[in-house]
Order: sequence, then structure tokens, then C-alpha cells
Amino acid sequence: MNLKLLPIEITLIGMCAALMVIFSQFSVPLPFTSVPITFQIFGLVLISIIVGAKIATISQIIFILLGSIGLPVFANFSGGFSIILGPTGGYILGFVFMAFLVGHASNNQNTVILFIASYISLCIDYIIGTLQLKIVTGISLKTSIIAGVYPFIGKDIIILSVAIFLGLKVRKKVKGRFTRNVIA
Repeated sequence: MNLKLLPIEITLIGMCAALMVIFSQFSVPLPFTSVPITFQIFGLVLISIIVGAKIATISQIIFILLGSIGLPVFANFSGGFSIILGPTGGYILGFVFMAFLVGHASNNQNTVILFIASYISLCIDYIIGTLQLKIVTGISLKTSIIAGVYPFIGKDIIILSVAIFLGLKVRKKVKGRFTRNVIA
């Protein structure tokens, strides 16, 4: 991955990080778990497909750094390093891997591969998030799966699929409009 960034790429990174902030605020807290329902996965997959691995991955790192220094970018306008170290931090950190995998798979013209990579990336995010939830809260692995995966898996599969279809359509419309090779 070439880390030399064009001005348009820097702009897209900032825009994608800002979009993640917006998608993070569509949040519904659940009374039985510390993990809220959000549209972060939808936004992340949409962004990753449209702009590709490089820009999406860097935008997620920026999003996490902004939240880590205390800016209220995470769900329910929360921020601070305590969020990253808290029960939901693993899911947020997993966004970097998701952005890379989905963005990289979107370069392939095979939609089946994109779906498979997206679902694998969601599983990786769940693994990282659930393990951190278990470690931070001290609950059993079974309980952390019940609290951190079961309430979200159905919604996430549906919105992941919708984001893939929408992302592919948007990508087709905007491809080549910014600069050659920026959205790849």
C-alpha cells in the first residue's frame, strides 16, 4: 500500500472519518449490554467499497485517533481513550481490519468474493470486540458472545448486505470522477 497521499486522498480520508462520526451517532443503547446498536458497520462497509482499502483504512485510524484523544466521535457522542480500553473498544479497533479487507476485496470485480470478505471481516470484528468485552468486564466467553454478538448479528448481516449493494452502485457512479486510481 503506497502511503504517499494526494490532496484529494487526504480530503477523502477526512470526509470518510467524518461520515463514520455521523454513522456512529445513529445509536440505540440496549439495557442488557454495554454495546449499543449503531450503523457504524453500514457506514464502514459503504465507505470501504466506495473509496477502497487505502483511504478507508487510514480514515478508520484517524476516526479512532480522534476518539482516543477525547473528541466525541464514538456512539452517543462519547470519546476518550477509556472508550478504546472499555467494553466496546475491541469492536471499534476491529474497524481498521474491516476497512482493509472490505476495501481490498472491493477492488476485485467478483461480488461473491466481496460478500465473503465482508462477512469474514465482520467475524474478525466480532472476535476482537467480544474478546475485549470478555477481558474488560470479566464475564465468561459465553456471556460476552450473548451480550456482544447475538443482539447484533442479524442486523449486521442485513445492513452489511445492503451496504455492499449500495456501495457497488455508488462506486460505479463515482469511479474516475475524483482522480484516476484514488477510488480503486
